[in-house]
Amino acid sequence: MQISDWQDGPLAPLVVRCFPGHQETIAGTEGMIVTKRIITPWKSADDRALLWLLECQAEGDRLLRLEIEIDWGEPLSQRIVDGLLVAQRNPEPARGIYQQSNAESTRVFGNPQGHPDEIVLDDPARARLVYHVLVNGIVEVPLLLTFSDVGEQVAWNGFLSLRDVEQIFDASSEAWSRLLRLGRLWTPDAAFNRATNAGKLAAIRSVQRLRTGWTPSSLAFADLPKLVAAWGAIDLAVARNLLAHAGRVAEKTNGALPASFPVLPGQALHPADAGVRMHAGGAYLAALCGHLHHQGDLDWLTDQAPSIRYAPMHSAPAVEAPEFVADPGARQEVTAGLPMLPPWQRRLATQ
Repeated sequence: MQISDWQDGPLAPLVVRCFPGHQETIAGTEGMIVTKRIITPWKSADDRALLWLLECQAEGDRLLRLEIEIDWGEPLSQRIVDGLLVAQRNPEPARGIYQQSNAESTRVFGNPQGHPDEIVLDDPARARLVYHVLVNGIVEVPLLLTFSDVGEQVAWNGFLSLRDVEQIFDASSEAWSRLLRLGRLWTPDAAFNRATNAGKLAAIRSVQRLRTGWTPSSLAFADLPKLVAAWGAIDLAVARNLLAHAGRVAEKTNGALPASFPVLPGQALHPADAGVRMHAGGAYLAALCGHLHHQGDLDWLTDQAPSIRYAPMHSAPAVEAPEFVADPGARQEVTAGLPMLPPWQRRLATQ
């Protein structure tokens, strides 16, 4: 996004500040200041979105030009609907009174308060939109990008539910503040406190909710133990949702866990080799045992028993396989969790 004043040209960035839920850039020129916030909503009507909120301040009447270049990274079918850009991957024929199309992926972008003055859609992988804004005093300009992989209407619903960007920004900031206050650690060592809080924030940013369930952002089973441990001190529900998703994958694969979580429901999970099964199963066991060590909820463990029983079948025996005897790190990863299992589960794991 390039922001420029009609008289003085492009605005120069002055300050960039990063917050848990948004990034703020202050740019300006003589008589004009623009504060641009890029917001990732949290606990909103649709968290699968990206919001921009520009607060423009000027002395007298000034004309601001917003030139937006979008690189989708892939060819998409693009069209303009009521001043908003709709981009889709492999759209089906339009249907219904609103002529909407289902597609593998749908994105809706634009300003809910105004239409662009220039539109360039020559390249299917790129788009260029230009807005002009008259500023006198303080003017706010919102921009929204929403996503859907289950139909065009869902992307429109998300866009409409988030169109009051200022309210969404305030509510999201408050949700981030409440979340960061949970599990906060205070010690006499200020540097240690800051490092701990930074680690907690990193853990919060390293999970995502897919259609299949909660997963590490990397999708890797190897990241499960540290994220479950961190979220156990922040939000117990998220920690258990991560473990529940891993358990469902264990049931689906009869314990032969792949290296990565599935992204879509019904996605084929190809058989993993012994090394992958060992590492993924060990990570699942380590995450589970660490969680039980800190929470001690045996009732919850009983509910998870149908899925837990599968993982040791592939992780523990693999430790003794000749091809992995030379990998002490892998052996330790799996065996470290076994002593913490209940006796019945420990026997099953070592049979």
